[in-house]
Amino acid sequence: MKKELVKFANGASYDVQNIRSTDNALDFEVQDVDKNALETILADKDNVGIIKYMQKDTDTQDETLLKAYAGYVNLSRMNTLYGYLWWIDEQDNGYAAMGDGGNIIYVRSDKNMVVASTSLFYPRAKDRIEFIKKYVEPIFEEEK
Repeated sequence: MKKELVKFANGASYDVQNIRSTDNALDFEVQDVDKNALETILADKDNVGIIKYMQKDTDTQDETLLKAYAGYVNLSRMNTLYGYLWWIDEQDNGYAAMGDGGNIIYVRSDKNMVVASTSLFYPRAKDRIEFIKKYVEPIFEEEK
């Protein structure tokens, strides 16, 4: 699986370099970008790729990787509510990737729902999950 992730990372829109595999992780460098700020520079095609992962899209070349990744990201690590780069909402069967200033990708597989929101950096951004649950999820319930 690590080789497939390296292959995917090398196809990203940013310049990923020096990818190294350790026993339980991938380490990498990104040209001219602070690794801690990486989530704030994703291009649209990268976000679409993430959404395809979460929807378990089977119309792509990397079908095996997509299915494996989508099943892997929402597994809890060390009895926390944090999976592999994703916060897990066990109560509502959802998970979310959240970045600085309110950027979020929220997934509810049971409702076939993915919500993505981007924003400029905003200190102390309000809780996007609360907003999504209160205002967006009901729209999906009405469509049934």
